[in-house]
Amino acid sequence: MAYSVGITRRPLEALFDVRGNFNAFSTALGQAEFPRPTRPNSLVDVKGSTLYWVGPAHWLLRAPANKEQALTTRLQQSARSLDVSVVRVSDAYIGFDIAGEDAQAVLAQATPLDVHTAVFPPGSAIFTEFFGQTALLSRKSERNRFTAYVPRSHADYLEACLRYAKG
Repeated sequence: MAYSVGITRRPLEALFDVRGNFNAFSTALGQAEFPRPTRPNSLVDVKGSTLYWVGPAHWLLRAPANKEQALTTRLQQSARSLDVSVVRVSDAYIGFDIAGEDAQAVLAQATPLDVHTAVFPPGSAIFTEFFGQTALLSRKSERNRFTAYVPRSHADYLEACLRYAKG
């Protein structure tokens, strides 16, 4: 049986792994530009970028690739004076959009995480097991639309797993 779901590899994006105090981090970003997500394991979208809150003092910032150099300069200069660690990890991850009527059925094969809306509502983001690898899984809307960021070195394998799970 083939599931009704689209699997699309995302274009290259700017990704930054940030660790430290959010107040110091938001000072580096500009508080008006990037508000804090509302709860742990959640995300906030601002002007085409996404800020993921993935741990007590752990953040992931995603932005369009054309903003990478400007953000790198801005964040690394600010991080030194604010005691925040900022590491550009753009080359380490590949993103996949998984969307469609049966997206939850495909993800049930990929992860032990319950992705039902009642448990994993819109605005959720979490690192989870994904076909035996670690991935950042997020849900931005009520519809069955998810994004998974996976290690680049396993991207082809994980894409093949997703396509096989799709049927």
